Amino acid sequence: MNRRTRTADTITMEMVRPVRRTAPAAVGAGDDAKKGGIERRRSTREPVTTLGMLRSLDQGEFDRPRQVMVSDVSLHGEGEETVEVTKLNGTKETLHTFGWYMRKYGNDARAKGATAIFCSMVPHKDWQNGKIVRKESETFVRWTANAAKATGAAFIDLNEIVALEFERLGVEKVAPLFGDARTHSTPAGARLNAELVIAGIRSLKNPNLKKFLSESGRSIRPAPISLVASGKYRR
Repeated sequence: MNRRTRTADTITMEMVRPVRRTAPAAVGAGDDAKKGGIERRRSTREPVTTLGMLRSLDQGEFDRPRQVMVSDVSLHGEGEETVEVTKLNGTKETLHTFGWYMRKYGNDARAKGATAIFCSMVPHKDWQNGKIVRKESETFVRWTANAAKATGAAFIDLNEIVALEFERLGVEKVAPLFGDARTHSTPAGARLNAELVIAGIRSLKNPNLKKFLSESGRSIRPAPISLVASGKYRR
């Protein structure tokens, strides 16, 4: 059973059932939490709180056990609004928005001398009149693009690139690319998504990764220039 109660600006997790995943799982959002703008999804916050990312950014150790079950919950939006949560171990944490965490990634990578490339989320398999419904274009896609621009990261609009390819292939050929109704890819779908990431990379001027591509990668047609934005790093 997953249950959350929200009092003022505090959310308390109770009776959390562990979920078997390779990374910490989100607590299911109850009605009160949803009203508070908290999403039940694998969000931008997850890499910030995983052990590997914390170590790579020299931010200390992460309390690994399943007691931290809210590690991939973020607030819907890109602003500076926050909410405080209480973890199962009694400690408190301030949650930020999707866009805030994306900007954190870009700034943290830049501070370490790395070049970040942000990709917008791939589209769902939602068709309407032979076209893919781009319902995330004004939310997650826009927020990711804005975060890239704000932090100097490169941006690949993978959502639009994949949607255009799906429309070229058509409903019947796209169906086997999904393992469920509309969200998760089969191996063939994952390969197509990866190839389209390469298509985006081939169109970027900064960073220029073309020389690092394999012969197979170099054979992939570049994505339209209008669907990528090169990084603006100054070192």
